[in-house]
Amino acid sequence: MSKKTKITIGIIAGLILLAVVAVALYYFYTAQPVKMTQTGTEAAELNYETVFPSWNPDSEALHELVAFVADTVDETSPNYLAPADRIATFDMDGTILCEKAPVYVDYC
Repeated sequence: MSKKTKITIGIIAGLILLAVVAVALYYFYTAQPVKMTQTGTEAAELNYETVFPSWNPDSEALHELVAFVADTVDETSPNYLAPADRIATFDMDGTILCEKAPVYVDYC
């Protein structure tokens, strides 16, 4: 691979990374916080199309996830978790750009 090709690939990778950061910052600063203060049956009353616009509102997994979160943040629940004990994990499920277009990552 020639030096010119490597530089071109580096520039393209840098521009894509810059675009990803710009989009992430845009969503970070424009997103409205969602307060999960509902408990029990109130969690089912969420407007799923507003809170989770990319999820299928009829999804059983979505309803179970919302019920789980509502149960663990309810201080009166036996399943309550203190904020210091809450950990979020994310897996490679194809929802971030580098999983959909890994080409630019291969050259970094």
